[in-house]
Parts: sequence; C-alpha cells; structure tokens
Amino acid sequence: MKKSFSIKTFVQDNLVPIIFIVIGIIGIIYSGFSFTAIANEMMTRLARNSFLVISLLIPILAGGSQLVMSRVMMKQQPQEGAAASSTKMMMWMMPLFSVYIAFMMPAALGVYWIAQSVFS
Repeated sequence: MKKSFSIKTFVQDNLVPIIFIVIGIIGIIYSGFSFTAIANEMMTRLARNSFLVISLLIPILAGGSQLVMSRVMMKQQPQEGAAASSTKMMMWMMPLFSVYIAFMMPAALGVYWIAQSVFS
C-alpha cells in the first residue's frame, strides 16, 4: 500500500531537526550579525575542521595500509615455530608504532608511508 503524505506525520517523524533549525534561525536573527559574516565564519570553521580531520586521518591510514601490506606479505611467505610468533608480533607492533610516529612528525611522512604501502 502506498502511504499518503501528511504534514502531521512529517512533523512527528522529523521533530528534532525541525526544532534545531528553528532555534538556529532564531539565534541568527537575534545575533545581530549579517548573513555574510555568518557565512564567512561557517566556511572558515569548516575549512579549519576539515584540515584537522585530514591531519588526524593520515597517521591512521598510514598504519592501516602498513598492516594490510604486512598481512599480504605474511600470507605469501608462511613461517613456522618461533619465527612465526615473532613475525606476527611485529606485524601488529610496527604499524602501531608507525601511527605513533606519524602523529608526532609532519604529515608528509605519513603520506609517504601510505604511498609506499599502496604502491609496493
């Protein structure tokens, strides 16, 4: 059966976003700022926050790509005994250590590690 559109059900289903939008519009009206000033501030914050998110993702992607690469290499060259347990520990510890170093060093190092892992 096809549901008929009703304003009442639409408002009930989307009450929280509607309240958020109404409060935001009231706040913009009473803030005293012009629309261009608010739009400029929003774009500035969006750019700054997206840069922050990217700078936090680079170390995680570097460690993740190294982990995937080490897992692929382990499947190609299986080992047994003590060497296998040591290799397995290194497979997990080195990418974690790389994530730590990539957080402390400039982002170019993390980008380099990502490129090296992907293209090798």
